[in-house]
Amino acid sequence: LNATIFGVDNDLSVLFASERIETGYADQSQPKELRKLVITVAPFDVIIDDGSHQAEHQVTAMRALLPLCSGLYIIEDADIKGGLLEQIADLPYSYVLVKDQLKGHCVVIRGKY
Repeated sequence: LNATIFGVDNDLSVLFASERIETGYADQSQPKELRKLVITVAPFDVIIDDGSHQAEHQVTAMRALLPLCSGLYIIEDADIKGGLLEQIADLPYSYVLVKDQLKGHCVVIRGKY
């Protein structure tokens, strides 16, 4: 495999770079900051959101990043009780809700890039 991984976090102490991994700082709740950081490395084959686990942040990040995704956009530990599904109902993408007995729900969305 020749995957290149680009990670984003809002904790400067965990950022690093290695041969095929690069990380950058951004706040998931700030769409302009997030897009500015990732636009230089887009498009993405897969995006996995394992951020704050708050519906508002998950939706904000998804609206900013999904247009840059050509494959799957996965929201791990999706905040279903926080209204995530209602907030994404207007998007022109189909999604699958996957229930994990241990961790809760994941939402898997097919990108259209």
